[in-house]
Amino acid sequence: MTAAKTLIEHNTTDLLILEAKARLGGRVFTVREGNVVVEAGAEWIHGDERNPLNVLAQELQALAPPVPEEWDFRTVTQEGTHMTAEPYTPVHELLSEIENNASLNSYRGQALDQFFKDRYKELYGEEPTTEWKAWLHYLNKVVNSAFGCNDWTTPEVVSTGAFEEYGEDNQWADGYDTLLNHIKAGIPKKHIRLSSPICRIFWDKHQEGELDEGRVLLVKRDGSSIMADHVIVTASAGHLKERHGQLFSPPLPAQHVDTLEGMELGVANKVQMSWGEPWWGPGPLELNILWDKFDLPEEKSWLYDLAVVFSVVRSPQATIEAFTTGKASEVMERLSEEEVQAHFLELLRNTTETEIPEPAFFRRTTWGSDPWVRGSYSTLITTTGFESGVTSRAPLRSPLYSGEKMVLQWAGEHTSDSRFSTVDGAMGTGEREAKRLLRALQHGG
Repeated sequence: MTAAKTLIEHNTTDLLILEAKARLGGRVFTVREGNVVVEAGAEWIHGDERNPLNVLAQELQALAPPVPEEWDFRTVTQEGTHMTAEPYTPVHELLSEIENNASLNSYRGQALDQFFKDRYKELYGEEPTTEWKAWLHYLNKVVNSAFGCNDWTTPEVVSTGAFEEYGEDNQWADGYDTLLNHIKAGIPKKHIRLSSPICRIFWDKHQEGELDEGRVLLVKRDGSSIMADHVIVTASAGHLKERHGQLFSPPLPAQHVDTLEGMELGVANKVQMSWGEPWWGPGPLELNILWDKFDLPEEKSWLYDLAVVFSVVRSPQATIEAFTTGKASEVMERLSEEEVQAHFLELLRNTTETEIPEPAFFRRTTWGSDPWVRGSYSTLITTTGFESGVTSRAPLRSPLYSGEKMVLQWAGEHTSDSRFSTVDGAMGTGEREAKRLLRALQHGG
């Protein structure tokens, strides 16, 4: 959307957005039901005025006020036993240590878990008591959620630490769709085709002799086709990793494939519930769950991933949510809505020792099983990929040429080396590729 808007602003209007889904926005998806407003996808503006998205929100007078400082803060086991919260602050401070930390170089090629486990042991020694193990498990789940990875044993430390921080997180006052509506306002509807998935992209006439020189043939799932001079591909890394072999003809160059194979788009999902009134009290809730037993049946094992349950303070109705990642997300996505709701509600009743009523609203996301995404918000270089030579995302943003003409370009959070995992990062890559194309057009390419 940002690429299209940028092109239109520079008087390049012979263009189409081909969107596989029935809605625009991709992994930005605000859900509204009655008085409930929740984000199925992106939720935060990551940073202060250093983030252009923060600046835009202020210009639109749409930046939410700061999150309240006073919370109903609880630390309990899965059975409701209250635990000391003393380790809470230093455990969370460990997350910030991966930012601009010179000591990361000693972990080059290793996974996130090694870094965090070492620092955890420096803080608390190596005494594998039940409580020690419970806090380490808590740290694991908080790290997975913060970095959007399937598990902390997968992402390579140094490349993950290359993320550029812009300060404290903020939110949109009335939902992330405020941003979508703002961008859509600059794109006339005639340039948008929804429910238009692409099944084949023929891009190089030198290998596919039937093509017109320097043009791209896009074949839609319904059998119709479009001939284009230039294509900006903004599919997620998860979708590309799964389908590039069937999608592109001729196949993508080895450097593109190797880089895709050396990265992973983590699966992170949300479970959300709302009630007419907050059963936990007047202030926002943060419920930290320390698992000291792991005796749940397989179908409930996804609950082990729920380490923090918190209030959605921006929703007009009393709403809470929690994150689940990786294998736990896969288990959760295979269950029915009714089963997930029942499991989550049972956990809340056990941990709070409260007769919580049935919710008025429930939603769980299923980003992993979404064929157009196959993941959530963070594409990270894996240790396996790092070992095979993948040290940056540069190949994933390198244009492809038919002869001397640029025909395929790439945008999306996975093509940003410093702001991957963010909406502003994705938008920045769209603007980058639009300007690259404008320069090519100016030179007759």
